[in-house]
Amino acid sequence: MIKLSLCIPTYNRGRFIGETIESIIGQATDEVEIVVSDNGSDDNTEELIRAYQKKFPRIRYFRWDSNVGADRNFLKVIELATGDYCWFMGSDDRIESGALQHILSQLAYHPGIAGASVNQTIYTPDLSSELKGVPVAGGKLNSDHVFNDAEKCFSYLGLYFGYLPGQIVNRSLWNKIVNAETLDPYFKAYVHVYVMGKMLRVNPNWLYLHRKCVGYRSGNDSFLQEGGIYKRQVIAHAAFEKIVRDLFGVGSRTYRDVLSMALTGYMRGDLVNIKVNGASAKLQLQLLALYSKFYWRFIYYWLKVFPLFFIPNRIVVPLRNHYQNRHRGTK
Repeated sequence: MIKLSLCIPTYNRGRFIGETIESIIGQATDEVEIVVSDNGSDDNTEELIRAYQKKFPRIRYFRWDSNVGADRNFLKVIELATGDYCWFMGSDDRIESGALQHILSQLAYHPGIAGASVNQTIYTPDLSSELKGVPVAGGKLNSDHVFNDAEKCFSYLGLYFGYLPGQIVNRSLWNKIVNAETLDPYFKAYVHVYVMGKMLRVNPNWLYLHRKCVGYRSGNDSFLQEGGIYKRQVIAHAAFEKIVRDLFGVGSRTYRDVLSMALTGYMRGDLVNIKVNGASAKLQLQLLALYSKFYWRFIYYWLKVFPLFFIPNRIVVPLRNHYQNRHRGTK
């Protein structure tokens, strides 16, 4: 009986997906299957997966005729799965040593949970060196924790829910939500966040595992590569804000907590890097309008982010170096 499905939505990641699958096969037991939903790749992805099916028969593979968008592919990979729980996995990331057995044991120890979030190790693009990063929940979680309150859970983990490979979901409950909801308004690369938020409304029991179970390959953001900086920021802020607003309301503590975490944890560093890389005046005006629309309520925005728009790009370099030393420097 399959307990855990490793669910890999992918598109043109033939250069990386073999390493992902190898990291799973090396730890897999009879309770584990691999499910790949291929969003119409035109590289060698299908050839690779077919070869791995001969090595590891518990690989289920589906290929769309054309690219249907990330969100539909996210939903499809769970639809294809048979496990009690489904662990989303990035097709360029890897599972850390011993992670599968640890997760299986924790799922058995906590029966009936809606899902789990697992910690990550951030690596350089070649997965050779570990990097520092913004900690899960802004550093508020330093050990395993079981949540039993939907709003508190989302306040702590809602932003991290956006990191797909860090999430494990109860397949039965997931399917119940997906079959009952109209999800098209949330097809902005974060449909899974909305579904998990609805899952919490039904079953607020959610596990956080502090052990670093997944290795994240930095510098390989497919949404940034396909849509550019502005569209990527729209996904990160406008699309995410809509989900939190629709789930909990603008006046809720959860709404404020999640946006505050996005603002203080990521936005300033992102903007500094964008300016250092030579952002045009037009792009900066677009970002100014985008950020101000959602973060005008926060004093931190006016004190720490807004002034950056008026500093010449070349002068921001020392700020970037400071931020990297604090958050992203090599360990």
